[in-house]
Amino acid sequence: VFLIIIFIASLIIYKYNLRKITKIIEFSDDQKKSLSWSCSLYFIGSNYTPAIIINKQIHRLLSAIFLHGSYSHLGGNILSMLFTSFFVEDFIGLMRFMIFFFLSGIYGNLLAGIFEKETQSLGASGVIFG
Repeated sequence: VFLIIIFIASLIIYKYNLRKITKIIEFSDDQKKSLSWSCSLYFIGSNYTPAIIINKQIHRLLSAIFLHGSYSHLGGNILSMLFTSFFVEDFIGLMRFMIFFFLSGIYGNLLAGIFEKETQSLGASGVIFG
C-alpha cells in the first residue's frame, strides 16, 4: 500500500512540475523545445549541492527522491522497489519501513552531493540501495 501511494505521489509530482516549468515562465514554442534539461531539473528541486549549501535549500534532499527524469526512470525505480520492499516491509513493519525509506533517500542524496558536488541528481536510487 505504501509503495502504491509513493508511486502515485511521484507520478503526480512529476506531471505537476513539468506543467509548473512551462506555466510560470512564458516561453514561445521554440524556447520550450530548447529549455535546458539541467535548468528544469534545478527548477523542480533536484539534489544539487551548491543550492543546498549556499541557498540553504535543505528540502532538495527530500524532494529529489520523488522526482524522476522520465517515465522509464520512474518505472525502473518502482519495479526495483516492488521486487525488494514487500519483503523488507513484512520483516520490519510499515512504520520502520517508512522511516527507513526516507532516511535512505536523504542519506543517499547526501552521499551523492559529497562525491559529485557540481552534479544534479534525482530519483529513488538511494532508497533502493539503502
